[in-house]
Formats: sequence, structure tokens, C-alpha cells
Amino acid sequence: MRIKYTLIAGVLAALAAPVGAHAATLDFDTLGNGGQSSAGNITGNEFAEFGVLISSNRQLALFDSNCGPDGSNSCTTVGTDSDLATGPTFGSANENRVLIMNGGPDAAPNDDPNGGKINFLFDSAVTFNALSLIDLDEKGLFDKITVKFTFGDNTTQKYRGKALADRSTLLNPGFDGDNSVRDIRFDLANVTEVDVRFKKVSGAIASADFDAPAPVTLTSDLPLLEAGLGGLALVRQV
Repeated sequence: MRIKYTLIAGVLAALAAPVGAHAATLDFDTLGNGGQSSAGNITGNEFAEFGVLISSNRQLALFDSNCGPDGSNSCTTVGTDSDLATGPTFGSANENRVLIMNGGPDAAPNDDPNGGKINFLFDSAVTFNALSLIDLDEKGLFDKITVKFTFGDNTTQKYRGKALADRSTLLNPGFDGDNSVRDIRFDLANVTEVDVRFKKVSGAIASADFDAPAPVTLTSDLPLLEAGLGGLALVRQV
């Protein structure tokens, strides 16, 4: 006589059920270790705990956009570019630290007018919702910005020119050049990598908004395990 334990199909379905996703807004104010960021050069690894590595072909830096008339510092004490200032005077929220490619010294960062590329590489595929960009003040600006997405199946998709402009909303009308803040929505699933290219223009990224897979923990998995055990059937074979 032998005894065999068989898992019902419902058990397998329960154990394979998705655990959902969580929304994340990478606003560059809080570091991956929970500390507050500050203006100056960065490596791009400071936000790895959020599931993303940032790199560039230029020197990455954070600029404190809470400067100028609405800030406690002049823009020349925290950087060298008043065009990146945000706040009520400019019809926008205070964006705090923003991501730039630095064309200035560490102590006084300034967005590089020569442009370059900023890359976001995710640990696992995400739904990429939106980018917020500051100080796009060049004529024909959307022809000088390219956003390229790489998906989990290794296909790619680019947005530039009208395709990018159609997804863009100016959040502070009246400031469509210097000090402008634009939200560009994409809502694309299965994204593993994002390249943002500035073609010989300056600018800053205020935030990146995405939905990432929920962390898998023992506690979050217990209900699934219990559901699986509940469907366990004992089959006795003689």
C-alpha cells in the first residue's frame, strides 16, 4: 500500500497568483537609504533601493530648484541656473531637488547646455507612467528631446516631436520656456529601461512616476500559502 499527496489545480493557481504592484514616484528628494538628498554631483546609485539605477554620458547631479524669489537661497548659492527655479512665483509647486546633467562644478551645479543622455534601468519590468521635465525653453524643443523605452521582450519605442508634444501638459501656463514644468504621460507596461536624450539642449527631470512589482515578503505570501494548503487533497491508493 502506498500513499500519495496530490495538489489540486486550484492550489497551483493560488500559489501562482500575482501579488500586485505599488506606485513609486522618484522625485530625487529622498535617497534609497531613506535620507534626504542634497544638491551636487551623484553617481546614480543613490536610488537603487527603489529598484532603478540611473546613468548618463555626462556627470549626473541634483539641483535645488527651491531657489530664487520663493526659496531661502538665491540660485547662485545652490547652483548657477535661475531658469530651474520653481515655486509660486513661477506658477508651480516647489520641486525641490531635480536631476540634471551637470555642466558646472560640484558646489554649483548647472544643467549642461550641450545636452546628453540619462538612462533609467529597472531591476524588473514596470509600468512607466510619466516624466516631469523642467526648463525646456528651446525653440522646437520637442524635436530636441527623445524618450526611448525598452520593453521586457527587448522591443523598443521612441517618442519625439509631435508624438512627445501630444503627451505633454504644461503645468504652469505663462512659463512655457524658462522655469516651465511639463508632465509627459506615457502609461506603458512591461518597461525595463528608459533613455531620455537632450540634443544640445539643457533641462532637468523633476520626477519619474512608475508602478513597480510589489516586494515579495514572507508575510505577504502567507495568505497564498494558506490558500494552497486549504486545497491540498489526500489521495490514498492501494
